[in-house]
Amino acid sequence: MGTLATYLPRASTLVSLSTAILLALTGCSDNTIYGVWPPAGGNLISNESFEYKNAPTLDGWTVVIDDTAYVNFVNDVPPGGGMYSVALRNVWTFPGTIRYSLPPVPGRDRYRLAVWGKAVRTGGLFAGGWMSVHTTKNGVDTLHRYLHFSDSVWTYGQFDVTIPAGTADSIIVQLQGNPDQWSSGYILFDLCSLETIP
Repeated sequence: MGTLATYLPRASTLVSLSTAILLALTGCSDNTIYGVWPPAGGNLISNESFEYKNAPTLDGWTVVIDDTAYVNFVNDVPPGGGMYSVALRNVWTFPGTIRYSLPPVPGRDRYRLAVWGKAVRTGGLFAGGWMSVHTTKNGVDTLHRYLHFSDSVWTYGQFDVTIPAGTADSIIVQLQGNPDQWSSGYILFDLCSLETIP
């Protein structure tokens, strides 16, 4: 039995000039300095591309469901995405879900979340997934904003969110597959970034 990468088709994506310019503007290079808060280079997520030294990894991310068949890696990436992206299964009620938790940045309350996403259908049903920002305060999880991905080509998505100082103990970035009974397949994510903005 092979890995998920064996079964998912490899796709070659034509990248337009505008996509290449957008990629350059979003700063998708690995310029994170570990151990410094907030890190230099802007991205608060230390493992933005789900790999380290050409090997897939979820370092820094928490898998919400224990079934490893729901969270895997594939060799299908957006421009500048290295060798691997994370693949999250679309499953009714408990889709593949990962979370990245971090403390709020002192003196900053505006953030920008960005990621590349791609839906991979299996069978005749829909496929897709969500990126979202949550906070926790005294153990209570609050959803602030989300964005859905359903395109079968790599698509860049971003949104801004305001988290006022003192309202959160932690900020959580969540990536997940579709949680409905009409979906199958996977959502791929790569180059995830969370930055503070003025």
